[in-house]
Amino acid sequence: MRTRHLAVVLLEVLWFLLTPPLGKDGRINTAAPLAHWHRSLAFSVEGSCADELQSEIGRAARNPATTPSSLALLKASICIAGDDPRLGGAASKPPY
Repeated sequence: MRTRHLAVVLLEVLWFLLTPPLGKDGRINTAAPLAHWHRSLAFSVEGSCADELQSEIGRAARNPATTPSSLALLKASICIAGDDPRLGGAASKPPY
């Protein structure tokens, strides 16, 4: 029974908040395949993901300790459906 419950929970997670990787030069690499992006959080609906991303950007922008590169990384982050083929099977891995 526990396995079935876990499967249902995993099926409900449809959206991921992804942050792009850094290139070898230390710059944000938004051209990297999405399978190489980092999953920060998982959501059951797109709107929750988008709301959380905007909240994170707002909090970071108001925080004087936030570096410009950290804010740029957040602004380059995206929400994407877990079944998007560009994830290349990465959706089966747990977030974090």
